[in-house]
Amino acid sequence: MTKINQTKFRKAIEKEIRNNLSIGAYTILSQEESARIRQEQPEKVMESRYVLTAKEIEIDEVEETKASGLLLDWEGEEPCKAKARHVMKGFQRQAQRT
Repeated sequence: MTKINQTKFRKAIEKEIRNNLSIGAYTILSQEESARIRQEQPEKVMESRYVLTAKEIEIDEVEETKASGLLLDWEGEEPCKAKARHVMKGFQRQAQRT
């Protein structure tokens, strides 16, 4: 991946974080709160990762996507934007219940 596209995916991750904060999916904890939960309730801590994709966009979306800094340098036929999703490893939650 080029450095330019790496920067665009970083912006996509930042957008995903802002979106999740705005809908209440995340709660920001202090370092102390985080350490306490890890120690006292480790079952509440789940591993996660970001899934990064190059999502095809319509021609009429190119200018807006470019302005947001998400338009990828792409050699395919269709223009693409950087897209990020934060996903939890759900199988861990299930394993903790058994």
